This record gives sequence, structure tokens and C-alpha cells, in this order.
Amino acid sequence: MLYTIIILGSFILSLVLVPAAKFLSARLGAVDVPQDVKIHKTAVSRLGGPAIVIAFALPLLFFAGTRVYAFAAILACALGLVDDIKNIPPQAKLTGEIILAVILFSLGFALEFNPLSLSLMITILWLVGISNAVNLIDGLDGLAAGTAAISAAFFAVIAYMVGDNTILIVSLALIGALVGFLRYNFHPASIFMGDSGSLSIGFIFGIIGVSLADKVGYVIPLIILALPILDTLYAVIRRGINRKPIFRADLGHIYNTLMTRFGHTEAVFICYLAAAMSGLLGLAVFLVV
Repeated sequence: MLYTIIILGSFILSLVLVPAAKFLSARLGAVDVPQDVKIHKTAVSRLGGPAIVIAFALPLLFFAGTRVYAFAAILACALGLVDDIKNIPPQAKLTGEIILAVILFSLGFALEFNPLSLSLMITILWLVGISNAVNLIDGLDGLAAGTAAISAAFFAVIAYMVGDNTILIVSLALIGALVGFLRYNFHPASIFMGDSGSLSIGFIFGIIGVSLADKVGYVIPLIILALPILDTLYAVIRRGINRKPIFRADLGHIYNTLMTRFGHTEAVFICYLAAAMSGLLGLAVFLVV
């Protein structure tokens, strides 16, 4: 019953808060204007992130063990929100992400390696890497929210199986917030999550992976999040080979190729299938190992 209340609560909050975010976005001028590397043809609100994060965080405030996840999501959302409104340089945003990763490390979210400096470096790389991977996968209507909800569902299943009630509650709250947001974000989207949403989701997944590492190992979170991770690695390699700036957006992502061949909605569903398959593979590895 508690788990049902959590997922329904975050879902309903998201449904209610997203229209308010759309209204506020128009007032602040926080809209995504069509450009050469953009898929949409008209200006679209990009303040969906705060609505997702509030819907996610509020249920977590009732449980002592989950409040730190709400805190992390709010900090990441604030960083992304500055970029959504002011368009800060990529280097400044990356610096903010590293600072947030250090804060989380100091709060105990650390991948255990010796010496401590190595643990800090790898934890920062993991948290910042996953946050940017989710950010980069946010390129089609409904893509990031839907694939993230699918990944969160598999984290919820694994958390339930290992008896980690904290991660289970966090995952369920994230699912509810994302599914509620999809009501407005699925093609044709009337609002985007923006960096405030994608960075928050990325950091949530990052600390879920850190928290589960001592129970399920390091490989399973990597498998569950394989789609955004592989797309990011492909983007870095592609831009490196073409001698393009790593932070410059392009239309060479996996989902762009799928959209060109199959269409927008079809490409999104193919990515949903890929996220589900990687989740099933992660679950299978967990069960076997």
C-alpha cells in the first residue's frame, strides 16, 4: 500500500505541476527555440525539470533515508535551471556538476576504491558521466523521460529483491514523476524537461548506482543504463574523430539515426525497447551472478 501511495502521489503531483511550469516558462522566457540541431519547429517550454523534481522529492521528504536523494535532485535541478534560463557556458555547468559530485561524495555516496583519492575520482566520473549521459539522450519527445522510467523500474525490482527499501522508494517516486511528465512530453511535446530535469535524473541514477554497488556490484547499473551510456560514448568518439567540440550538439546520436530511418515516434519506441532489453539483461546478470 505504501509503495502504491508513493508512485501515485508523485504521478499526480507531476500531472498538476507541469502545466504550472509551462505557464512560468512563458513568463521567464525559458523556451527552447528551434535551431539547426533541434527537432521541434516551434518554441517549447523547457522548465519541465522543476515539476519533475518537486513531484519526485516531496514524497521522499516523509522518509529519513530518502531525503538526501531529494536534496541531491534539488541541487542538480537548480544547476540545470540556471542553464535553462541563462544558457551558461558548458565548462561552467561541468564545474557545477563536479562540485555537486564532491558534495555527494562527502555525504557518503562513494564508490569504494583505494586510495581515497581514487575513490573520489571514480565517483565523480560516475556521477558526472551518468548525469551528462541522461542529458544527451534527451533529444526526442518523450525519449529521456520514457527510457529513464523504464530504467527506474528495473532498479526498483532489483532494490526489492535485495531488500533495499530506500532505493525502492526512490525508484518508485521517480517512475511516478516521469510518467506524469510524459503526459505532456510525448510527441508532439508541449514541454521539455530541460537540463534541470535531465541533470537531476542523471544524478539520481548516479547515486542509485553508487548505493547499490556494494549489493549488486558495479556492472549491473552500467548494463541497466547502457543506452544513454553507449550513446554518450558514441558522441564523444564521433566528435573526437570529426575534430568537433565535445560539448557542441549535433544530429549524429543513435536516436537521430533511428528517427531519420523510421520516424519520430517509432524511434522513441525502439529506444524504449532497447532500454527494456538492457534492463532485462541487467536483471538476468543479477539473478545468475
